[in-house]
Amino acid sequence: MTTTFGFFSDAALTIPVSIIPFQATPGVTVDVDASFFFGSLAVGKRAFNRVNPANQLTITFEDLNPAAGVNATDFVVANSLIGLDTSIVQSLDLGLEILSGDANAVQIFVRYTSLFGFTGKDTGLQFSLPNGAEGSQ
Repeated sequence: MTTTFGFFSDAALTIPVSIIPFQATPGVTVDVDASFFFGSLAVGKRAFNRVNPANQLTITFEDLNPAAGVNATDFVVANSLIGLDTSIVQSLDLGLEILSGDANAVQIFVRYTSLFGFTGKDTGLQFSLPNGAEGSQ
């Protein structure tokens, strides 16, 4: 299904993100934090849970290449920067529905933690909306 909703690196929803980019230094155990935005600039659209609209729309991580790069379990996600300090999950409920428009974009905070670190960008990890659907408002 084609959708106008997606993940972006900016609140204005102008820079799409298909792969989650992270950069760390080998051997350094400092957490690496980033934030992304979920939304759509289309007029009159909404994202919701297609399996059961009464349930939350949930994002998860999908590892496209588990044998290389980092693992989805090296990441946690939260709805605030401070929430990353206590988060232990790789999924996040976004709400029952997200309306289109940059004013309705949902900010998502992600933390990468690894004892080994890695150099460069892992190209095998992306956001996923397993039960997501789009419809008219």
